[in-house]
Amino acid sequence: MKTLFLSLIFITSFISLAQAKPTIEEYRVSMREHRVRVLANSQKAIEKFIDQLPALQGLSETERKDIVYTYFSLHDLPKMMNVIQMAQYGYFNDRSFLEMLHKDWGRQLSPQPVYIKDMNALEEKLKTAIMVKKLAPYAPELRNGIMSELKMVERSEDVVDTKFHRGMELGFENVPHSAKEYLRERNEFRESDFADHIEDSFYTTPSPCPLELTRSL
Repeated sequence: MKTLFLSLIFITSFISLAQAKPTIEEYRVSMREHRVRVLANSQKAIEKFIDQLPALQGLSETERKDIVYTYFSLHDLPKMMNVIQMAQYGYFNDRSFLEMLHKDWGRQLSPQPVYIKDMNALEEKLKTAIMVKKLAPYAPELRNGIMSELKMVERSEDVVDTKFHRGMELGFENVPHSAKEYLRERNEFRESDFADHIEDSFYTTPSPCPLELTRSL
């Protein structure tokens, strides 16, 4: 009986600790590491599944690596901006996007707050501006194919990484193929199939945050 009682105390304490809201600095580090993992794991996934990505496959290895690094370096970038940097793009607030996200940590955000729409719009604006210039030398059809494949990989990797590293925050159940089902529920079928491959590789070889990249992002 005593053993059972102590076990219940331990389990309750563990659950409380696991669900505790992170500090703003812990949240900042978590987001930075998420960005790094999405970049590093997307690079690996693209090379591993290149035969499923015809537009990227048609590039030279050097071109492909340069384009992939540029695109994924922009993933979630607005979340790392301070209020001065945000103002340069026309977003005026006394708190950064990351601070606003931290304030709402663990809450069901429905309908979506305006600041999240602004944050996503800014990220898309940055990607469009930079990638239009980066892909200018290529034919329009190839440019469209490259962007479509990059977005598909990004969406899959983002969801899978969230599941494995930040799942509790978003209520993600860590069971096989749950990332795939999450995407399928949103009718993102190609992304869900790709996420299925990525997820299987995570279970086989969990991918940690490559610390050598954390200072560059």
